[in-house]
Amino acid sequence: LNQGREAGNQIMQHPVNGVDVISANLTEELDQVSEDINQRSRDSNQALQELIHDSSTLLIYVGMATVLFIAALMILLYRWIIPPLVELSHTMNELSGGSGDLSTQLQVRNHNEIGSLAKSFNTFIDKIHFLIKQVSDTSTKLSEAGNNMSEQSEETMSGMRSLEQSTEAVASSVNDMANRVEQM
Repeated sequence: LNQGREAGNQIMQHPVNGVDVISANLTEELDQVSEDINQRSRDSNQALQELIHDSSTLLIYVGMATVLFIAALMILLYRWIIPPLVELSHTMNELSGGSGDLSTQLQVRNHNEIGSLAKSFNTFIDKIHFLIKQVSDTSTKLSEAGNNMSEQSEETMSGMRSLEQSTEAVASSVNDMANRVEQM
């Protein structure tokens, strides 16, 4: 038993192939691998943090660029679309109020939908203006014809009065002659 213990101690403590030496070498290698894994983990963690920071910065820049783009687009829309629509609304309000000038024309600034709307509005107003002018001209002609008919009616009435007076004079003369003939 003592020999077994001593033999076991010799195997454990052998300077080259002993279990203590191998165990110490293995512990040292495992410590080295563990340190490498920890270092790589720290490096990966740092790279991930840098990537997150860079992504956040990029996202902020993209967000700011998007906001600026939308703001520029809103300004362009405001300058190109709103003024013609305001002018159209103002002109329509004037016309609907009854005091509008039918010779008013909208400016066709662009050849887009707003320009097409302004052009159609101008055509519509021109047609209404033409119809009102025709109605006015017809009304003037009818008024003149009415005045002429009134004058002719008065001339006819005057002629009829004159004829009536002449007829009464003839009737009176015939009555006078008939009375004289009877007296004779």
